[in-house]
Amino acid sequence: MDPDRLALYRSLAPVEIIARDGAEILAAAHPGLAPAGTLSQPSGDPDGFAVAIAAGEAWLRARGCTQVLGPMEVCTWFTYRVRLGPEWFPSFPLEIDAAPQPWLAAGYTQQAHYNSILVPHASLLARFGGTQARLEAGGYSFRPLDLDRFDQDLAVAWELSCAAFAEAFAYVPLPWPAFHALYTGYRAYLDPRLCCLAFDPQGQPVGYYFNFPGPSFEGASTAVYKTVAVHPRARGLRLAAALLERAHTQSQALGMGGGMVHALMWRRAGSQYLGAHGERVIREYALLGKALEG
Repeated sequence: MDPDRLALYRSLAPVEIIARDGAEILAAAHPGLAPAGTLSQPSGDPDGFAVAIAAGEAWLRARGCTQVLGPMEVCTWFTYRVRLGPEWFPSFPLEIDAAPQPWLAAGYTQQAHYNSILVPHASLLARFGGTQARLEAGGYSFRPLDLDRFDQDLAVAWELSCAAFAEAFAYVPLPWPAFHALYTGYRAYLDPRLCCLAFDPQGQPVGYYFNFPGPSFEGASTAVYKTVAVHPRARGLRLAAALLERAHTQSQALGMGGGMVHALMWRRAGSQYLGAHGERVIREYALLGKALEG
């Protein structure tokens, strides 16, 4: 594992890299869901995955954990979930590729369900067209990500994320230094024209999204709608719909006419249904877990 990433994890929780039979796994005490622990997707020799998972469970059990979630690297801010298919759509940047088989063989069951959907621009804009303009008429403003003040814009996104994601499954707030390190690593994927910050009439930040170009499919380019957040005080104002409208309009204008992938969404989240006309499920995922007996 990259030493900087490991140092980041150790700043958040007790962690240990465990190597067994040619395989390696990261075990961690979850920083916000005690007495739960987490195990990463094993790497190395697949024949050693079962032994590595069992060794990781033993490490967690010795530290008082009574439940384990996996695969997950420390918490949901980092890599987690298994990929369930289907596979008719190409992989997109930052997508999960962890296979479920080692976990199912070890007795893990689904704890949360996620999917990615491909949403055509036309159907979404038919539903939400004009929403941004109506909010702008009421004093709301929208602007792209400014790479010249990336850290300042990232701090806005961090504050919004902490407020907006509090109800997400297995969520824990991420300290600013860790958030900064994580999203600085994503910077290379981001096109500022595909990213947006939204402000209320008083100039206070109330929402954002970070998107990036996606793969080509059926002869057309796509975009990926990766992270979106709306502050709880702005819910019910159709701000999420305005952000979606802007995101689809911008990506279409930039030549990504194949639609937008609404990526890695928790099935119980409201965002799951914002694109519920004309979409196709391109992939499903799951977070798995099990009880750790003493």
